[in-house]
Amino acid sequence: MILRRIAAYIIDFLLIALVGNLLGSALPNQNKINELSEQALDLMNEYLEVISTDDTEKAEMLTNQINDISYDTAKATYVNSIVTIGLYILYFIVFQRYNNGQTIGKKLLKIEVASSDGEGASIKQFIIRGIIIYPILFDLINVGILLLFSRSIYENIIGWTSMLQIIIIVVCLVTLCMKRPIHDSLAKTQVVLSGASDAENVSNADRWKDNIEKEKNMKKYKTNHTSGKRKG
Repeated sequence: MILRRIAAYIIDFLLIALVGNLLGSALPNQNKINELSEQALDLMNEYLEVISTDDTEKAEMLTNQINDISYDTAKATYVNSIVTIGLYILYFIVFQRYNNGQTIGKKLLKIEVASSDGEGASIKQFIIRGIIIYPILFDLINVGILLLFSRSIYENIIGWTSMLQIIIIVVCLVTLCMKRPIHDSLAKTQVVLSGASDAENVSNADRWKDNIEKEKNMKKYKTNHTSGKRKG
C-alpha cells in the first residue's frame, strides 16, 4: 500500500506540474520570467566559481544579486503561484472528493481515500487532508506576504515557512510507514484499495491494534507455558 501511495503521489504531482507549465507559458510575463531564470543561473555559476577563489567580497556581492533576482522572480511569478494553488484545490480537494476519493494517480494505482468509518470522505476531510499534505496553505501564505508586506518581511518569513513545510512533508512521509500517516489521522481518513471488500480494507490502525493484541496474547501464552513447565 505504501508504494502505491507514493507512486500515485508522484504521478499526480507530475500531472499538476505539466498543466501548471502549460498554463504558465500562456501568461504574458513568461518572457520576463525566463530572463530572470537565465540571470539567476548565470549568477549561481559565477558564485560557485568565486567560492573556490576565497574572494569573500565578490561572493557577498553575488549573494546580494542572487537575492535580488529571487525576489524579482517571486514578484513576476505570483500569478503563476495563484494558478498553481487553484490547481491544487480543484484537483486534490474538489476533483478527488467528487471522483470517489480518487485522483488520476490513485485511480491508476487502484486506491482511494475514504473516511475512517469506511464511508466516503467529506469535503471538510479533504480540505484538512489537503492543507496538511499539499503545499496549498504555505503557498497562500507566501503569496500573501509577498503582495502585502515589504521585501525585508517577505525574505525573513519565507525561510521559516519553507523550513516548516519541509518538516511537515518529512513527518508525513515518516508516519506513512507507521500505523497511520499524520494527515490521515487529523482528517480521520484512510487510503484503501478501490473495489476491495471491507475485510481487505481494514485500516492500518486496526491492523496495528490487531498485531499488538496478538503479540500480547503470544507473550501471555509463553509466560504461562514456561511457568507450567517450571512447576512440573
